[in-house]
Amino acid sequence: MGGHSGVSANLVLLESPSSPFLAQNIFAIGPVGVNPSFLVHRSRLTEHLGRLNILCDELSGLYSQLDQYKARIEHQHRELWKANPDIRKKGLKGGSARKQRKIAGKYVPMAQNTAALQKRRRGVEKIDKYGRDRLEGIAALKLMIEEAMRFIKDGQAKGNDVLASGDLILQGLATPAEVRSAVSHVAAGVEQLMGEELLEKVDDIGKILTVIDNEFAW
Repeated sequence: MGGHSGVSANLVLLESPSSPFLAQNIFAIGPVGVNPSFLVHRSRLTEHLGRLNILCDELSGLYSQLDQYKARIEHQHRELWKANPDIRKKGLKGGSARKQRKIAGKYVPMAQNTAALQKRRRGVEKIDKYGRDRLEGIAALKLMIEEAMRFIKDGQAKGNDVLASGDLILQGLATPAEVRSAVSHVAAGVEQLMGEELLEKVDDIGKILTVIDNEFAW
């Protein structure tokens, strides 16, 4: 799936001061003196990021399981048609159709087959269709997971950037201006990353996990 997001250019919240600046202008401002709302906002965002991390791990695991399930179905398909070379696959075109014609001959309507061949052919086609439907379902679920992962990774990157803006405060090393900036940005980050619409999307991602668990038996 998509690579890990880097630091968002529009969310670099504090510039690291130069060494001379640090030597002359840093004040010890510990967490005790911090506006309580800053700690509340930071705590909420940390909890939210924890949830995103869990969802990310679960989605990554399910994506791998879907790949394994896809490979298993494709193997079963190959074995199915290898065991029934005299039956033509339906819906083939171009080179695939010509290759199939060489193996199984021209298409013969079902009614012209013997009763035994009709029965076997129906069984093979039923299994084939079931497998193809499952492969389509897997492809659709993988797209959903990829989209969800992009959303989550974006939220993780932005959230971590917001939290980083307050690290100087919690370490007890910050200028008054940096304190004001960090408090402001953490509050804004919570507003941006934990709005109602975004939280609903996170809930929807959780539902994807339930859908996959219910749809596929591992």
